[in-house]
Amino acid sequence: MVSLHGSLNDDGVSGTADEVDYEAEIEGAADSGGKINGVTILITMDTNVTHATLTNGALIIGFRYEVSGFWLGDNSIEATFIKDDDDGDLVDRGKGICRRTHQRKYAYRAWGYLHL
Repeated sequence: MVSLHGSLNDDGVSGTADEVDYEAEIEGAADSGGKINGVTILITMDTNVTHATLTNGALIIGFRYEVSGFWLGDNSIEATFIKDDDDGDLVDRGKGICRRTHQRKYAYRAWGYLHL
């Protein structure tokens, strides 16, 4: 998700962004096939990669990234922004759905991988 902070022009349609914040949809180490935690990351000509370490426009296996973009129906993200995961926590994250499976156990499904 992208959040813009700034002001609207008098037309109420256009404006000036003073700050742009990107919220990662997923973060973790890249594996083969351009995936993070089993989710395919699609990099397009419009993807902002100015803060990401890539090789020939592709994710590097083992490098940690934060990815923001649009979830697609096929367990992939069309990335709008990718940056190196530099927060140092080494924790994989992904957005998804949490539901109760039985009594005291919950399943977390982040569009393609499952943790109990």
